[in-house]
Amino acid sequence: MTSILIVEDGPLMAEALKLQLIDCGYQIAALVSNGEEAVKQTQASPPDLVLMDIVLPGKMDGIEAANKIRESCDIPVLYLTAYADDAFFQRAQVTEPYAYLLKPSSPREIQLAIEIALYRHKTERTARTKLEKAVTKRTAELEQAQRRITSILENISDAFVSLDADWHYTYVNAKAGEFFGHKPETLIGKHIWTEFPEGVGQPFYHAYHKAMAEQTPIELEAYYPPWERWFENRIYPSKEGLSIFFHDITERKKTALELATYRDHLEKMVEVRTADLEATNRELEAFSYSVSHDLRAPLRAMQGFAQALEEDYGAKLGSTGLDYIQRIVTSAQRMDTLIQDLLAYSQLARADIEIKPVSLTGAVMEALDQLDVEIKQSGAQITVAPSLSEVIGHAPTLAQIISNLLGNAIKFVPSGTRPSVEVWTEERGERVRLWVADNGIGISPEHQKRIFRVFERLHGVETYPGTGIGLAIVRKGAERMGGEAGVEAMVGKGSRFWVELGKPPSTENP
Repeated sequence: MTSILIVEDGPLMAEALKLQLIDCGYQIAALVSNGEEAVKQTQASPPDLVLMDIVLPGKMDGIEAANKIRESCDIPVLYLTAYADDAFFQRAQVTEPYAYLLKPSSPREIQLAIEIALYRHKTERTARTKLEKAVTKRTAELEQAQRRITSILENISDAFVSLDADWHYTYVNAKAGEFFGHKPETLIGKHIWTEFPEGVGQPFYHAYHKAMAEQTPIELEAYYPPWERWFENRIYPSKEGLSIFFHDITERKKTALELATYRDHLEKMVEVRTADLEATNRELEAFSYSVSHDLRAPLRAMQGFAQALEEDYGAKLGSTGLDYIQRIVTSAQRMDTLIQDLLAYSQLARADIEIKPVSLTGAVMEALDQLDVEIKQSGAQITVAPSLSEVIGHAPTLAQIISNLLGNAIKFVPSGTRPSVEVWTEERGERVRLWVADNGIGISPEHQKRIFRVFERLHGVETYPGTGIGLAIVRKGAERMGGEAGVEAMVGKGSRFWVELGKPPSTENP
């Protein structure tokens, strides 16, 4: 049952109110006639509501008593008075009453005012309780977030400080304290330029002021002379101040300087080495010219004289003499071919070649033209796929590679066997592989790598003539065009040589 304290100095009025409220179902906590007793009663035994007269005997009127009750107890107060002038009303408003009733008021009016006051007080108390819980929860969350942030800042490898807009420290982590030589808590509230006046005018000083003035983050690497150290700073401004992360990069700077010094040394070495290589290339070019002209000329003369000797005096020399002449001619031809192959290999290794899209069909046709005589003499059957892919390469080099592979396929067959050669391409992602397969004598696995080296031969020149340079030219040419070469073969089962090069970029619209 709701208990009500009646504060009324008129005995008859007080008794009448008591009877009315009891009839309405309320319990009367007490009847008091002055403000002092009202305050004592609410403190000793708080009622659910106070029905307060304003004009009371003694030093404390109803408004003062209501204000005291409001300060010490959470109890709604209703004024019931005969005074309606502005002076009383304005004073009463300060105490935030739940109603202001004028005498005489009917029992129904008083009951409605009491019920509304009780409902409003209950609603406000519920809302206040929810708000207090929300504030408590939010405060706990903020405290937890602050602890988490503090834990992060204390455990990062960087030093960190925060400054307010007046350049006072608001936070200093342990790492920063180590750099400063101070306990972090001793710096809080201190002015940065007062604590470290030697920093005024340094690059960091200007960067801090610029970041604050322009409200723009700044990253800075600079040397700090007072400490003889390099630091990297990341400065993040806000209206409240600056957040600054920094760490020592002195060792990194030393390493960078050493690397720069070493790089300069390497560049000088490269310049010297390049000059040496250029000189060597010039010597090689002179040597190539000498080989091409000075060495081959005597060979051609030797070959010409031997042939003239055979034609003019062959009948007088007999079979032995003719055999010797034939050996001279054959050796001279072999030496001339060897010199030409060496020159071709040397030029291929050193020449500047332009890489661009090349038709493999065109390169194969050119190689077949070069080998026309050999093909006819051997009766070789050459089958070329109708549509060969394009590749990125150098047309003359590619033709030479294919000519060497086809020449070998025609040459290295068992005695009495008609050479049969197939040529096709296979696309492998961004690459194209050209295959040249034959029905020749094959190659055992242990020799399949060494045959691409210069002067590597598996058979005597009497059985299969040649210089041992052809496949070396194939591999070198493929490498110069950004590709590679290889073979798949078995003895007596023929060989499948391949050259793999890049595919031209697609010209189709996306």
